[in-house]
Amino acid sequence: MAISNKINQSYNSGNRKFNLKYILAEVFLITAGILIALAIDNWNTERIEQKEINEYLVQIKNELEFNLKYSDRWTKPFEQKINHNKRVINILDKNQRDSIGVLKDILFHIQTVSNLKPNIPIFEEFLNQDFLPKIKDDSLRQNLKTYKFGLEMAETMNSFDREEQRDVVKPFL
Repeated sequence: MAISNKINQSYNSGNRKFNLKYILAEVFLITAGILIALAIDNWNTERIEQKEINEYLVQIKNELEFNLKYSDRWTKPFEQKINHNKRVINILDKNQRDSIGVLKDILFHIQTVSNLKPNIPIFEEFLNQDFLPKIKDDSLRQNLKTYKFGLEMAETMNSFDREEQRDVVKPFL
């Protein structure tokens, strides 16, 4: 306003004609005010968004820790399946026909499909809101992209297992 007042004072009060300096000063001040307000709004919006991203990241960390504990419980059963499958291969390789009953007992697990994809609703919500590109830490962003790719691969493998179970295993049981 100080600029506007100086221009106004220099203006001859007796001559009320069109004053270009005054109009340009007012336009400049209004434009500057709008730009400052927009900058403050953008800064505030980004700050709120980063706070929300950080809250999501804490929840995702908790979700991942829970899934790690959950996956540790499945390690032993998967190792047992691997050992059973090795035994089946050994029996079939040696053509031991008297072991058919053992094969039926060992191969019971092929009637079920294992789900490899963890339960991650918070991470999926984070991805759906398109927050991943907005993470400022490059290594964290890259790790989450890798995790996302791993989840996509797990879903592909789950789909393959379900189709194999439906099309290959079930018809022969």
